[in-house]
Amino acid sequence: MAAPYWQSPVVTLYHCDARDLPLEDKSVHCVVTSPPYFGLRKYSGVGDGGIGNEESVQEYIAHLVEVFQEVYRVLRDDGVLWADIGDSYGDGGNLLGVPWRLALALQEDGWILRSDVIWNKPSCMPESLAGWRYERCEPAGEHVLRKGSWRSTNSHEYIFMFVKGMGYYGDGEAVKLESGANRRSVWSDISAEHGTIPHYATFPEDLPKLCILSSTSEAGCCAGCGAAWARVVEHDRVATRPNNTSKYGDLSTDIRASGTGNVRFGLSTRVIDTVTTLGFRPSCGCNTGVVPAIVLDPFGGVATTAVAAQRLGRRAICVDLSKEYLDLAVKRLEAVTLPLL
Repeated sequence: MAAPYWQSPVVTLYHCDARDLPLEDKSVHCVVTSPPYFGLRKYSGVGDGGIGNEESVQEYIAHLVEVFQEVYRVLRDDGVLWADIGDSYGDGGNLLGVPWRLALALQEDGWILRSDVIWNKPSCMPESLAGWRYERCEPAGEHVLRKGSWRSTNSHEYIFMFVKGMGYYGDGEAVKLESGANRRSVWSDISAEHGTIPHYATFPEDLPKLCILSSTSEAGCCAGCGAAWARVVEHDRVATRPNNTSKYGDLSTDIRASGTGNVRFGLSTRVIDTVTTLGFRPSCGCNTGVVPAIVLDPFGGVATTAVAAQRLGRRAICVDLSKEYLDLAVKRLEAVTLPLL
């Protein structure tokens, strides 16, 4: 098993291939990662053999399946995998559909696809997509026809949620919308990354933060068996006469969201349901104490996932082939205040 490249009380970095993770079976609670994009550019310090530099998209997907087979091995049966994957264009301007190629390949390999999240990116990368138009050509000053291509600017990526079985841990209360409603499958509240990070494809810290909050317990997990502590909640329901009507008829089967919680319309009453957290309890009977959950990023890069996990009081493991990026990751992690474990 490979020795750590760098280690703190909270985070461990490894310099190795993600297809050979130096971790024990079923030892990780949550995985948040963004694989290298296919055919866009080489990643620093990786050479020609790194994932993303394959000759074909089929070979690229096959290599990612191998990585996620290793992820499957180290992920607990109650764990969750979040994979942010970008698309690419092939020969002739053909959009390759990389995200769904990967999602379907992982389904075929045994993963359960639970959700396809759209990451709405208002601050997307600029693209030259003007179409056909006459433009003034200097120095002659004449207008020349430019036959450029046009399509809509790419402003989203897919974040896929995978699990090994339906007994996976989840905490919807931790990521509810401000309205009190359950989080939707279009995420528009991911802030852009601030500061200068010399890695063109790093995702904002808000992205792994939401994934980690929803898939690990803020109270930690059992020191013995690793089972997550679960939230203890109390519901408060207030029933009133319904005040909504519809041209489509009775709303008895409809569900809406209000600023105070979920609103359920019955035949004669309107029920407002609020949830209050009283604390956390272990979900097992070990009675052996509590430790932080473990978050893994097999394509760690400059350790954005680890930074988010560290801020949230979780432990993190990052793996990457580039020593240059790992050195940048160390600098970032050393600048983050260690939480109280």
